[in-house]
Amino acid sequence: MEGSMEVCKEFFNLPAEEKEEYVSDEISYGKAWLYTGTVKYDAEKNQNWVDGLGHLCYPVEETINSWPNKPPRYREVIAEYAVGSKKLSQMILELIAQGLGLEKGYFAGKLSDGHTLVVNHYPKCPDPSLTIGLKEHHDPTVLTTIQQNVCGLHLFVNGKWLAVDPLPNAIFVINGYQLEVISNGRLKSALHRVVTNAEADRTTISYFINPGDGESVIEPAKAVLSDGNPPKFRAFTYSEFIKKKMEVDGESALAAFRL
Repeated sequence: MEGSMEVCKEFFNLPAEEKEEYVSDEISYGKAWLYTGTVKYDAEKNQNWVDGLGHLCYPVEETINSWPNKPPRYREVIAEYAVGSKKLSQMILELIAQGLGLEKGYFAGKLSDGHTLVVNHYPKCPDPSLTIGLKEHHDPTVLTTIQQNVCGLHLFVNGKWLAVDPLPNAIFVINGYQLEVISNGRLKSALHRVVTNAEADRTTISYFINPGDGESVIEPAKAVLSDGNPPKFRAFTYSEFIKKKMEVDGESALAAFRL
């Protein structure tokens, strides 16, 4: 974890010309992508105060050549991080399956074989009152794990924004929209945002667990349904959901699939 945070900081400290080849205005699954503010920069009225680097992580041996090759240790260190993150997410999802009363291995396979790493770098902001690091949002994932080194992450709980302070050697776990559907609303996706910091740069490493196949069907698990708990969402494909999320933001995307 410490080594991964260091190489990620080193990447963003590289000269602009060495990062230039990764700059993209869209998510590219063939190589890493680098953006400022948002991936769709020209389409956003208000920009986030962030630089972001993203790339696929699984299978490592098939995706590693698309990762940045600078700093020199990046691929070696992040490969180890990706393997560890995959094991951690599988363990968490298996425990969630047990808690929901689902069969063993429910989340294995297509529901969780899309793995993406995103490093967000938030430079010191001269006036945090004028902008935000990341606007409030829900993750379209099954599960997200986050490693942070400086305060900035906020969760919306009971009508209030609460700061999530970083803990040494800790991974923060966020439920995504897909997990909310699968649990039939029992496990809510977390509304969160990132605020800026006037005193220090902030770097985070997020590991997103998604269905790897766009045709994977997302629906409430049969085991969580009953006469008193009928399905709250209709079945849909993951690609169908992502298309809707690109059209509308926030809760409106999930609302399109509610019954």
